[in-house]
Amino acid sequence: MGKFIKVSRDNLFEKVRQSLSGYEVSGDSQNRLMTGIYHLVSYMEKEHLSDYTPDVGVSYLSTINVEKGIAYRHYQRDKRAIAMLDSIISGDADSFFRKQRGPVKRLFRGEFAKHAKLYIENVLPSRGLAKSTEDAYHMYLSRFCEEMYSKTLSPSTITRSDLNAYISRVATARRYFEALPVKYFLKYLHEKGLVDGSISTCLDGIRNHRYVPLVSYFEEEEILRMESCIVRTSSLGKRNYAMFLLASRLGLRRLDVVNLKLSNIDWDRNEISLVQQKTQNGIVLPLTAVVGEALVDYLTNGRPKSTSSFVFLSETKRDRPVTEHTFTTLVSDCMRNAGIDIRERHHGPHSLRHSLATHLMKKKIKMPVIKEVLGHSTIEPTYAYLAVDHESLMLCSMDVTMVKNGFYSQKGGMV
Repeated sequence: MGKFIKVSRDNLFEKVRQSLSGYEVSGDSQNRLMTGIYHLVSYMEKEHLSDYTPDVGVSYLSTINVEKGIAYRHYQRDKRAIAMLDSIISGDADSFFRKQRGPVKRLFRGEFAKHAKLYIENVLPSRGLAKSTEDAYHMYLSRFCEEMYSKTLSPSTITRSDLNAYISRVATARRYFEALPVKYFLKYLHEKGLVDGSISTCLDGIRNHRYVPLVSYFEEEEILRMESCIVRTSSLGKRNYAMFLLASRLGLRRLDVVNLKLSNIDWDRNEISLVQQKTQNGIVLPLTAVVGEALVDYLTNGRPKSTSSFVFLSETKRDRPVTEHTFTTLVSDCMRNAGIDIRERHHGPHSLRHSLATHLMKKKIKMPVIKEVLGHSTIEPTYAYLAVDHESLMLCSMDVTMVKNGFYSQKGGMV
């Protein structure tokens, strides 16, 4: 292994990206590794460390051990990112990446294949899909084309029975994910006049019936403890406090907090209006006294002088907005500093949004109102919070009919 060199904190992202470009690393793996680097940079900003060395990596990993509430898989992800970074700055990146698999070659044969290639090359990039999602489309369309090739089927000869037979052989757990790329591909073929309408709609009935997990939330007393542990005497503290309140008091998503612009705040009407990054739906929220005072304090006494239109700016790159990962780290740190056990609960900004919704529900606020506060497009996502309202669920329960003892001893019953 070569000699380690110091790398400026501001150059870490670019150095890692350049190194990743020289190896065959999947989109998912790149995202996980870069997430670990984002967390490292946030730690370095907090500790005022300008240069990275392996000792900084050791120090960082010692602060995110499992006992402090970080899920083990997240710890392993960040540990792997540090190992990658150490190998890069030592000039021995091959030692880290040598076991990485190359890209999987997908077979595309038969009549469907030539159309699938055109679809992948010309249509798929315009859909704005993540790299990992595009990889999945390649894989599932390849499987579909190979299946049709083995049965000597073409767009002109395929029937609904052939499609049903194909999709029925897919495991139920992943049937939706495998059918989705094929469904869009068939619609593309219909637009080109290659298959009729009955074929293009054959897979429309397959839905993703996913399990909605129990949401993590914190009691109001815990939220107040988190808020009070933020020291607001520094410009950084003023910024962090205002960001935290936007999530805990107004329920804004992480993306909407870090991308909040000065033009989104209407001081005359005491409102915040914005287009949500996730849904692209507009939302208007009241600017409460506590949130408004925190924003004024930061904008007046803490925000660096800048021409940027974003409200919350990085402490080091003062013309750039705060990153999502910095905000996530801020929230997690607040929870730990407040002495709250987070080992069995999510501990990012979204948990504050969940907590607000749960508090509103416990105060008997109607679901349509909570839906509007959260900016949900439909009422279905809001119903997930019913799972934590145990008192209301008990009111809906029915009495269990008592069974006579003779039932268990009758013929065919339990002995």
